[in-house]
Amino acid sequence: MSSCTVFGGHYIEPVSFSSFANELTEHNYNFDLTNINQFYDDLKDVKSPRLIINKSLVFNYSYLVSSILPLYALLDNQDTDIITISCTESLAKTANMIRHDLFYKFKLDRYFHIKLLKNIYSTSVFGSLTGRGCKLLILDNISFENEFINDNNFNNNLTEWLRCYVQSRLYPNAGIIYLNSTNIKNDTTEIFVRNLKNLKYN
Repeated sequence: MSSCTVFGGHYIEPVSFSSFANELTEHNYNFDLTNINQFYDDLKDVKSPRLIINKSLVFNYSYLVSSILPLYALLDNQDTDIITISCTESLAKTANMIRHDLFYKFKLDRYFHIKLLKNIYSTSVFGSLTGRGCKLLILDNISFENEFINDNNFNNNLTEWLRCYVQSRLYPNAGIIYLNSTNIKNDTTEIFVRNLKNLKYN
């Protein structure tokens, strides 16, 4: 990354996730970026970080985590492969459209070509991940608005899908963020992420 970058006419030196996020949200949100900054530093230091964010929808962290963080990861390292998983296909498509809109609005083509957005793959729960792997996995409210959230069969299937399918897509030292807006602590996805916390990679 260059030592001096310009967004909206403002010089930022050096570029950090905090400054990038503030520019792309145009300072409209009062996000607490402390844990995400630390997560990203740990990701760069190949520490296999895990981060669970329990925030109500009113805080709009989905926008921050699913749309802005992947763009920053590409700005920082154009070889980064990213998978984002949402609770529905429509939300996965929406996150993808938001990233494209931000790319053009903030003229991010000054830093990387739009074709690199293909490095960010968005899908939904039980969606296809064929041929995909990732350095950064973002699980964005994958239990939210699911009518089967309290159904044991659904939770068992979700656990199996996460363990046997999603986990196999992680590159060595990959980082995982789980955003949970359901106010349900220790749900199926959170347990999955916590169990991977100390997982060692060959």
